[in-house]
Amino acid sequence: QIAHGSYGIAVAAGAGLMVRRFGYCVNVALIAALFFLVIRGVVWQMASAETDIPLATFSIAAFISYLAWREHRVAGLGVLFGLMIGGMILTKYTGFAVALSFGALVIYDMAKAGKKMTFDLIGPAVAMFVVLPHMIRNMILTDNPVFPLFNSVFNPDKVNPYGSVSGELGTGRGLIDFLTAPWNIFIVPMQYFDGMVVGAPYLLAFIPFIFLDRERRKQWVPLFPACAIYFLIWFFVLTHQVRFLMPLMPLMAAMAAAGTAIMWQRVRGNN
Repeated sequence: QIAHGSYGIAVAAGAGLMVRRFGYCVNVALIAALFFLVIRGVVWQMASAETDIPLATFSIAAFISYLAWREHRVAGLGVLFGLMIGGMILTKYTGFAVALSFGALVIYDMAKAGKKMTFDLIGPAVAMFVVLPHMIRNMILTDNPVFPLFNSVFNPDKVNPYGSVSGELGTGRGLIDFLTAPWNIFIVPMQYFDGMVVGAPYLLAFIPFIFLDRERRKQWVPLFPACAIYFLIWFFVLTHQVRFLMPLMPLMAAMAAAGTAIMWQRVRGNN
């Protein structure tokens, strides 16, 4: 539990470092850290042995290292990115979904690199190298490299541990359910989801303001496809447990803090 509390501080620092990387001041970085730390699920999990907070630590570190790698294209940053992805998957299998969320960025960068695209594979290769021993061990013991996930696929004649869980939470998996889910997880968490994991919708309220910042909004653009892909996977593939969205929370906290700063600048400018 003490270690997980330390992970929470690390994630908050990562949210602050994200906004600092985009050129915001220390005060905005502190707001990003606070926005993350006051999330209800963060407070709860920092005092527990749940693994979503350590997962979020690797997630924000992966995003920061990948953005640094996109800027400098140094092999060491690619290796660091791969280590963070590998560590994330070994922490919790939800990390596979986070890894897939980088897919659009990686494919875009590979297409942009052209003949130098093999350099873009450093991170994924390192991540696979980190995860492979665990997957081989799983395969030997269970005939399923990602046990207990997808056990009905690898072992159709054996028990599927998650077979009865997928439909227990959420409002459904239709289009309306998908469009309203970001609002519902804040507003009606007890009726449809796994409790008050996030709290008041301040993240949703402040994030849109980053689009008013013409100078920096392009910097945030690469993060939106990754967040959207992860949310799609969470909604259509994973169980609708809001705590599984924890890898996105430091990014959302960073965006909301930047949006808050932009809103405050506009308000002061109108006085």
